[in-house]
Amino acid sequence: MCEGSTTTQGKYASHISKAVEYLVGHSRSNGLIGDPNRDDKYTYGHGFSMLFLSQVLGEEEDAARREQLVDVLSRAVQFTGRAQTQAGGWGYVSAKDGGGFDEGSTTITQVQGLRGCRNAAFPFPRKSSTRP
Repeated sequence: MCEGSTTTQGKYASHISKAVEYLVGHSRSNGLIGDPNRDDKYTYGHGFSMLFLSQVLGEEEDAARREQLVDVLSRAVQFTGRAQTQAGGWGYVSAKDGGGFDEGSTTITQVQGLRGCRNAAFPFPRKSSTRP
Protein backbone atom coordinates (compact mmCIF):
# COMPACT_ATOMS: atom_id res chain seq x y z
CA MET A 1 0.00 0.00 0.00
CA CYS A 2 2.90 2.36 0.66
CA GLU A 3 3.91 2.16 -2.98
CA GLY A 4 0.42 3.18 -4.05
CA SER A 5 -1.37 -0.13 -4.58
CA THR A 6 -5.00 -0.53 -3.54
CA THR A 7 -7.34 -3.50 -3.70
CA THR A 8 -8.11 -2.71 -7.33
CA GLN A 9 -5.02 -1.13 -8.85
CA GLY A 10 -1.28 -1.18 -8.64
CA LYS A 11 1.52 -3.71 -8.53
CA TYR A 12 0.23 -5.42 -5.36
CA ALA A 13 -3.53 -5.06 -5.87
CA SER A 14 -4.22 -8.79 -5.93
CA HIS A 15 -2.13 -9.37 -2.80
CA ILE A 16 -3.88 -6.59 -0.90
CA SER A 17 -7.28 -7.82 -2.03
CA LYS A 18 -6.49 -11.38 -0.89
CA ALA A 19 -5.26 -10.09 2.48
CA VAL A 20 -8.48 -8.13 2.94
CA GLU A 21 -10.57 -11.20 2.04
CA TYR A 22 -8.58 -13.31 4.51
CA LEU A 23 -8.97 -10.85 7.38
CA VAL A 24 -12.64 -10.20 6.72
CA GLY A 25 -13.16 -13.96 6.57
CA HIS A 26 -11.52 -14.32 9.99
CA SER A 27 -13.62 -11.62 11.63
CA ARG A 28 -15.77 -13.09 14.38
CA SER A 29 -19.22 -11.97 15.47
CA ASN A 30 -17.76 -10.66 18.77
CA GLY A 31 -15.45 -8.32 16.79
CA LEU A 32 -12.18 -10.23 17.11
CA ILE A 33 -10.26 -10.45 13.87
CA GLY A 34 -8.45 -13.73 14.34
CA ASP A 35 -8.85 -17.20 15.78
CA PRO A 36 -8.31 -17.60 19.52
CA ASN A 37 -8.26 -21.38 19.09
CA ARG A 38 -5.19 -21.21 16.84
CA ASP A 39 -3.46 -18.12 18.23
CA ASP A 40 -2.65 -17.80 21.92
CA LYS A 41 -1.65 -14.12 21.47
CA TYR A 42 -4.52 -13.00 19.29
CA THR A 43 -4.54 -9.31 20.23
CA TYR A 44 -1.38 -8.71 18.17
CA GLY A 45 -3.04 -9.83 14.95
CA HIS A 46 -6.27 -8.10 15.88
CA GLY A 47 -4.55 -4.72 16.32
CA PHE A 48 -2.52 -4.99 13.15
CA SER A 49 -5.64 -6.15 11.27
CA MET A 50 -7.57 -3.07 12.41
CA LEU A 51 -4.72 -0.82 11.30
CA PHE A 52 -4.43 -2.48 7.89
CA LEU A 53 -8.16 -2.62 7.19
CA SER A 54 -8.69 0.98 8.29
CA GLN A 55 -6.08 2.05 5.73
CA VAL A 56 -7.66 -0.07 3.01
CA LEU A 57 -11.06 1.44 3.78
CA GLY A 58 -9.86 4.90 2.84
CA GLU A 59 -8.94 3.73 -0.65
CA GLU A 60 -11.73 1.20 -1.23
CA GLU A 61 -13.91 2.10 -4.22
CA ASP A 62 -16.27 -0.89 -4.18
CA ALA A 63 -19.38 0.09 -2.16
CA ALA A 64 -20.17 -3.46 -1.02
CA ARG A 65 -16.64 -4.06 0.21
CA ARG A 66 -16.61 -0.66 1.96
CA GLU A 67 -19.81 -1.62 3.76
CA GLN A 68 -18.27 -4.94 4.75
CA LEU A 69 -15.12 -3.22 6.05
CA VAL A 70 -17.18 -0.72 8.04
CA ASP A 71 -19.02 -3.61 9.70
CA VAL A 72 -15.83 -5.53 10.49
CA LEU A 73 -14.03 -2.46 11.84
CA SER A 74 -17.00 -1.27 13.90
CA ARG A 75 -17.15 -4.62 15.66
CA ALA A 76 -13.34 -4.71 15.99
CA VAL A 77 -13.28 -1.36 17.79
CA GLN A 78 -15.97 -2.58 20.18
CA PHE A 79 -14.00 -5.80 20.82
CA THR A 80 -10.88 -3.79 21.61
CA GLY A 81 -12.82 -1.66 24.06
CA ARG A 82 -14.10 -4.76 25.86
CA ALA A 83 -10.65 -6.40 25.81
CA GLN A 84 -8.96 -3.53 27.68
CA THR A 85 -7.75 -4.20 31.22
CA GLN A 86 -8.71 -2.20 34.31
CA ALA A 87 -5.21 -0.65 34.20
CA GLY A 88 -5.94 0.72 30.72
CA GLY A 89 -3.73 -1.51 28.58
CA TRP A 90 -4.08 -4.76 26.67
CA GLY A 91 -2.49 -8.16 27.03
CA TYR A 92 -1.82 -10.98 24.64
CA VAL A 93 -5.51 -11.87 24.88
CA SER A 94 -8.60 -9.98 26.06
CA ALA A 95 -8.68 -8.88 29.70
CA LYS A 96 -11.35 -11.49 30.42
CA ASP A 97 -9.32 -14.32 28.86
CA GLY A 98 -6.02 -13.12 30.33
CA GLY A 99 -7.09 -12.36 33.88
CA GLY A 100 -6.41 -8.65 33.50
CA PHE A 101 -2.76 -9.01 32.42
CA ASP A 102 -1.46 -6.32 30.08
CA GLU A 103 1.89 -5.34 28.61
CA GLY A 104 3.47 -2.72 26.36
CA SER A 105 3.83 -4.27 22.92
CA THR A 106 0.26 -5.54 22.68
CA THR A 107 -1.04 -2.25 24.06
CA ILE A 108 0.78 -0.44 21.26
CA THR A 109 -0.79 -2.66 18.59
CA GLN A 110 -4.26 -1.88 19.95
CA VAL A 111 -3.55 1.85 20.12
CA GLN A 112 -2.22 1.84 16.54
CA GLY A 113 -5.27 -0.08 15.32
CA LEU A 114 -7.63 2.23 17.19
CA ARG A 115 -5.86 5.28 15.85
CA GLY A 116 -6.25 4.01 12.29
CA CYS A 117 -9.95 3.46 12.94
CA ARG A 118 -10.32 6.86 14.54
CA ASN A 119 -8.70 8.46 11.51
CA ALA A 120 -11.26 6.60 9.40
CA ALA A 121 -14.00 8.24 11.54
CA PHE A 122 -15.09 5.26 13.65
CA PRO A 123 -16.76 6.09 16.95
CA PHE A 124 -15.18 4.93 20.18
CA PRO A 125 -17.01 3.48 23.18
CA ARG A 126 -17.65 6.21 25.79
CA LYS A 127 -17.40 3.84 28.76
CA SER A 128 -13.87 2.81 27.84
CA SER A 129 -10.66 4.73 27.78
CA THR A 130 -9.99 3.52 24.24
CA ARG A 131 -9.53 6.97 22.79
CA PRO A 132 -5.95 7.34 21.48
